[in-house]
Amino acid sequence: MSRRINIYPIILIAIFLSALLVKAVFLFKSHFWFLDVCQKLLTNYWVYAVPLVSIGASFFSVWQIRKSKKKIASFKYTDAPVLPDVAAYFKKGKTKVFESQTPLAFTFGFLRPRIYLSTALIGTLNESELRAILAHENFHLAKKHHFWSIVLSFVKYTLFFLPIVYWLYSRHRAKIELDCDREAARVVGDSLVVAGALLKLKRFSFNSGTAAVMGISAGNLEERVKVLLGEKSKSCWKKPLLLSLFSLLIFLAITSLAMAQQVTSCCFRT
Repeated sequence: MSRRINIYPIILIAIFLSALLVKAVFLFKSHFWFLDVCQKLLTNYWVYAVPLVSIGASFFSVWQIRKSKKKIASFKYTDAPVLPDVAAYFKKGKTKVFESQTPLAFTFGFLRPRIYLSTALIGTLNESELRAILAHENFHLAKKHHFWSIVLSFVKYTLFFLPIVYWLYSRHRAKIELDCDREAARVVGDSLVVAGALLKLKRFSFNSGTAAVMGISAGNLEERVKVLLGEKSKSCWKKPLLLSLFSLLIFLAITSLAMAQQVTSCCFRT
């Protein structure tokens, strides 16, 4: 099976690092007129807004994680099911089962993530489907998706003024769910089993509100099922193109205001 590369986090990080590189270049006096102009355009934002937004995003992310951690800690946990095919997933406390009337499966944690299953989920799925769900969540752990989602959410909040960043982040989340679905299909040997499990969970949407929680029913379940059944994922570039143009207009508006402020301050000094 060919290895699929998720390009969305690469683009997000590239945007963030490029912005920091531009600021680093502007710390040194430039002898090129176009860099001097760019410095006047970007200095105000990168000096004042980015540190404040970054600090705010950090506190917001930590608050979300602590809130989710308290909620998960309040669950009433029970013994794992005695099923030979999935016994390996419950070793060393890697997977926990909690009492709930809603079928739920998710991965949560930062340094020591775990898989969480509800009793309703175990009662809803058969053994093959349960194995597929555990393989899906275990792939999240193996690839450290929870960690990278937290890092990329920090980038998203820092570059909050660019709509294209939100689109890239959402595509990244969708891509990793598709990758986990494919891995689950490989483990159980049948993509129909994974698709059937997702369809059973379709009406039980789960939105944690934090990047630290990777839920099985996250994203577009219909699209995920279609991909599992062999239908190619539709890639429409009209929306990202429009978002890119809109982001560019916003950036130009911000830099124009910064330049106007710089020119005004220079006029007052003279």
